[in-house]
Amino acid sequence: MKQDFARALGHGICACLIIALGGEILYAESRTRALLWLDYENDANFNSRVDKYYTAGVSLGFVSKEFVSPSACAPSTSNTPESTSRTARFLRVFSAQGLIALAKSRKTSAQQSTNTPTNARGKTDAPDSSQAPTLCSSPALFSAFGMAITQEMYAPKDRFSPIPKAHDHPYGGALYARFFAFNRSAYVFESLGIDLGLVGKAALAKQTQDFIHDLTNNARLAGWDTQLRNEFIANLSYGISASIPQALRYSAHWLDLMPQFSLALGNARIHAQTSLLLRLGYHLYANNAPYLINSGFITPPSTNSSSFSFYGFAGVGVRVVGRNIFLQGNTFAPHFATPHSIDVLPVVGEFVWGLALEYRRFFCSYAVVHRSKEFATQDGFVSFAGITLGSKI
Repeated sequence: MKQDFARALGHGICACLIIALGGEILYAESRTRALLWLDYENDANFNSRVDKYYTAGVSLGFVSKEFVSPSACAPSTSNTPESTSRTARFLRVFSAQGLIALAKSRKTSAQQSTNTPTNARGKTDAPDSSQAPTLCSSPALFSAFGMAITQEMYAPKDRFSPIPKAHDHPYGGALYARFFAFNRSAYVFESLGIDLGLVGKAALAKQTQDFIHDLTNNARLAGWDTQLRNEFIANLSYGISASIPQALRYSAHWLDLMPQFSLALGNARIHAQTSLLLRLGYHLYANNAPYLINSGFITPPSTNSSSFSFYGFAGVGVRVVGRNIFLQGNTFAPHFATPHSIDVLPVVGEFVWGLALEYRRFFCSYAVVHRSKEFATQDGFVSFAGITLGSKI
């Protein structure tokens, strides 16, 4: 399994970086407004008769405006100022594109200092602007930071037994804050985040679910006393997504094809996922996708500056799983309040589809995720849907 995990990691990064380095150079516009959104995921959003496994999730998030980090030879425009902001310089450190551009810049500077001619007095001659390179080796980067407060809830198929069966999905909840840095060029998007929070009773998943069930006149679930024990979680996440330039250009921005790779590493989740996302619609910008809480798909925030955009999307992904605390239990024994014996499957498939709309400052989406069995005794695929509402502020 370790070899599969390493192979998925290597193939995913290589595929996206090939597109990142091989795509045409384009100086896109930066997003000048911050984003605020609310996402609500629930299996009942897709099928109101289902309430099991990943049963619900809610996230409130904020992303800053984009800070411009132009390459050394980027043209000076209103959107790419001559001086790079401190925020942009800091955020691009969390980007493979930024590190590659920095390494190239240092190499070029070293070569220029070595090859710079001197005059008869031993002084350095001024560079000849007519001999300066005309092709940029790296595109400008647009960087942003953000955070989201998220709560997730998990429950077994047997919802009304005080002690669920040992081979059923255990009860579990998580409450965490995600802090992230986003970096994008014309066709490539990267995200790096860290989740800090809690699982167990301290996550207040039981109280939230009881409130929702009381509000919707549904029976409360009976076995929350058997959930995960309290544990602090720290999880890193990395994602890279690349829009294929030819697809956007030849379709006049009606079609966007996005290969993606995501990685999670921490005491809550360890997995690597390779995905392909297709968008078809009107007035598409590169690397935009609706927000998802519980998925391995990369969901870049909107950079659309037009007054109207509408598209449908569909994607498929394959995940190699190393750890899932919501199935395997706490990091240190005892894992659950009652015994559980679950055979976790090492490979999981995901399929996503939905619709998204942007109009002026507002955007909304409906996304459905179908996931294959995550453990051997699971009774088939799990499906849930997310509804996202947001605004540029």
